[in-house]
Amino acid sequence: MQETPTSAVKKEFRISKVPCGVWSYVRSDLVFVPSCVLEGGGSAKVGSRSLTVRFGTGKRIEFLYSNTWGITTKNAPYPSFTLTLSRAPRFFQEESLNQMDLLVSRTAKLSVDSRKDRRLQQTEAPTHIIG
Repeated sequence: MQETPTSAVKKEFRISKVPCGVWSYVRSDLVFVPSCVLEGGGSAKVGSRSLTVRFGTGKRIEFLYSNTWGITTKNAPYPSFTLTLSRAPRFFQEESLNQMDLLVSRTAKLSVDSRKDRRLQQTEAPTHIIG
């Protein structure tokens, strides 16, 4: 028996911008009112629990499916999809530090004041067990 190939489902898409906002009425027309628009090249990846959008700037947005009421797709004039959510998506700014910058920034947070350690040792009462 010969196995038939299955068509691959595309799970990652190129994006140019992500407007976030609310639906509202202008007179009797339902319109989308953006509160912020994130622009720049990036990708949207369909995952098992969320749709994750990543930009080249390190910004990331996660749209959890558990907070999603609906997804609407559109082909013309430009392919797009609209997510209607019950809660705001999660926004992240990823660190863009290289390994040396990361080491320096973490080292700078360390306390190397030996006087502080001596004072701590002098004020602690010794523990003795008498048996």
